[in-house]
Formats: sequence, C-alpha cells, structure tokens
Amino acid sequence: GSRVAVRVEHLLLPGGLFRPGCPTVTDPNDGGGVQRIIVAETRAHQLAPSDRDAKRKNPSDWLADWIALWRPRHIRFASCSGVQALPTGFLIGRPDMVLTVFDASGLGDSVELINDTVFTGCVSLQEISLRGLRKLRRIGDNFCMECKALRRVDVSGLTALEAVGGFFLAWASQLEVLDVSSWRSVRRIGELWLHECASLREIVGLASLGRSLRHLGSEPLHCPALRSVDAAGFASLAAIPVGTLRGCRAVTTFDATPLCRIKSVDSGAWAACAALVVFDTAGLTGVTAIGDDVLSDCYSLRRFDTRGLTAVQSIGDRFLRSAEALEEFDAAGLTALTEVGCDFLVKCRRLRRLRTRGLGQLRSIGHWFASYCDALADVNLSGLTALTTVGHALFCMSPQVPQGLVIPSPTFA
Repeated sequence: GSRVAVRVEHLLLPGGLFRPGCPTVTDPNDGGGVQRIIVAETRAHQLAPSDRDAKRKNPSDWLADWIALWRPRHIRFASCSGVQALPTGFLIGRPDMVLTVFDASGLGDSVELINDTVFTGCVSLQEISLRGLRKLRRIGDNFCMECKALRRVDVSGLTALEAVGGFFLAWASQLEVLDVSSWRSVRRIGELWLHECASLREIVGLASLGRSLRHLGSEPLHCPALRSVDAAGFASLAAIPVGTLRGCRAVTTFDATPLCRIKSVDSGAWAACAALVVFDTAGLTGVTAIGDDVLSDCYSLRRFDTRGLTAVQSIGDRFLRSAEALEEFDAAGLTALTEVGCDFLVKCRRLRRLRTRGLGQLRSIGHWFASYCDALADVNLSGLTALTTVGHALFCMSPQVPQGLVIPSPTFA
C-alpha cells in the first residue's frame, strides 16, 4: 500500500541525491506514492546526478521524474551537511507533481548557492523553508516563479545572502506576508522580484535592505494588496527602478524622506497607485530626472508638494495624469526644471489652483498641459519667464480657465 513516510539516510553519492535505483530507497513502482520524505545525514557535494547520469539525461528531467513517481507531499532535510548548492531545475514543476511542503532548513551551514528555476511552476507547492541557511550567498532567477498555491516562504536567518535573482516570487498569488528582516547583506535583487503577488499585503523588515541594496530590478513590487512600503529599504539605491510600486492599489501614503541618494526616478514609478492619498517628496533632493508615467493614474492623490524636487531638471510624459482628487498644484520647489513632457496634469478633474512660481528655468512644455481640468479657475503663470516652446492644446477642455489668459511669448511646437 501507499507509504506515509520514507527516511533516506547516509547518502554518500559522489554526484548527488535521489539517484534512481539507489539501494537505500525502495523502488517507488511497487506500492504507489508517499506522503513524506525525510533526507537525513546526507553529505553530497551538490544535489545533482553523477556525470554518467547527466550524460544520459538532463538532471532536472530525472529529478522531476523521480518526484513524479514518488509523488511526495512533503520533503524535509534533517541534519544534512556538505551540500553546497541546489542545482538548476532541482524541482522544476510539472503538472503531475503534488509536492506541497519543502523544508531545506536542515541543510545546515553548508549551502551557499540556490541556482535558477529550482521551484519554477510547482503549482501545488504551498510552503518553503530556507530558515537558517546562514552561508547562503545567492538565490538564482525564477526561484518560485508561478508557484500559485504558495502561502508561506520562510527566508529568515539568511544573514550572508548577497544576491537574489529576477522573478523571485513572481506570480505567487496566494502569498500574504514576506519577512526579509535578515536580508541585511543583500546588494542586488533582480527584475520582477515580487511581481503580481496579488495577495501580498505586508513585507516585514523591508528597511533592512536599506544599508546594502545597490541594485533593484525593474517592476519589483507590483502587488495590488500591499498596504504600505517603507522607503528606507531603498535608501542606498541611486535610482528608483522602472515600475516601482506600479499597480500597488492599496498603498495610501509614501514618505520619500529616506531617499536622499536617489538621482533619478524611472518610468512608471508609483503609477496606478489608485489609493495613494499623500506623497511626500521631502527626501528627493538629489533627483535630477523623472521618467514617463510617474505618479500617473493615482486617482486618490490629494496632497503633492514639490519642496523636495529642487534639483529636478526634466519630467517625462504623463506626470500626475489623472490625479483626480488633487485640488492644488504649486510648482515652487521646481526651481531647476527646464523641460516638462506631454500630458502634465491632464485629467486632474478637481484641480482648482495652479501656481507656477519657481519655474523660472522652464523652457519647454509638452502637449495637453493641464487639459481636461474641469474645475480649474485660479491660474497664475507669471513664473514662466524663460518659456520658449509650448505644445498644442494647453488647457484644452478646461472651461473654467479665465478668459484672456496670457502665456509669456513662447514659440508653439
């Protein structure tokens, strides 16, 4: 009949673990699957097949076959030592897998590397523990990409971790909380780190990344349920990456005070943060360039000040587009600004007051500036003393703009 558990002990295979036909493992064909596998006292150099087996079959293929044959629901390591790496495609998913729990915490202090696509597509996987892997230095790309049943990931105690690859937990749509408090040495995180983690509401200890993190890939946090983001976690970055917080529809405030090292804000940052009400720019004093679509479609944004943007020289297209709750915009802090792209302040339906003092260096404004601002009634453009190029359709469909409004002698694009 089916087994409840299999305990695999004292494997000293030169190439690795779980080799088909190993005499210490009962033939899986004689009685169906097992519920749990415990791997104990293993001293394999790497969890991969021998060279002879590798030539015969791709390592990830036969490992997937082995897991599919045994059909374990729980794999746990206990008191293992000497295992230095989990290989590429170690448990790469297949539709017939039923694995729900993988506990690697018993691998001890020897593991230094987790390669690419270790758990990619393990659709039944619900829990992973890497707890206490104190020598782990790198996690490769696609670690748990598309593990859509994943609910718990324990990455505590990874004090030596320096690099995390792209697509780390992308599309882990059931994950609600991630604790990265121990990631104080992480210097690099790849693209789409937590992309489309639809249920993720909290990242515990994000500020721990602030001292060491130097590179964060594009679209790192597209998490519609995420409630708050501690900007201190980005304090050592030189740029806010493309799409940072794009689509984080539950975030209500963002305090940029810790971001004094940031030099640029790339396209799509904070876009479609539909619940964002307050954005404090006080720490962005080093920013010189803002890309396209930054803070676009933030429908609930009510308060935005420019006091921290004193070094900004250029702003891309669609900045503050559809900030429908914004009632006032004062450009007093934008004293270094020379160029603004198209659709700036477009569709700010409740915008009543617009002040341009501070824009004495502004030379170019793109198309559709302040258009479709239905409530706009109080406009002062006296600060635009250097303006030379203006796009078409300024204040288009903003019917409450006072008649006789004069823009200081520009050349229209």
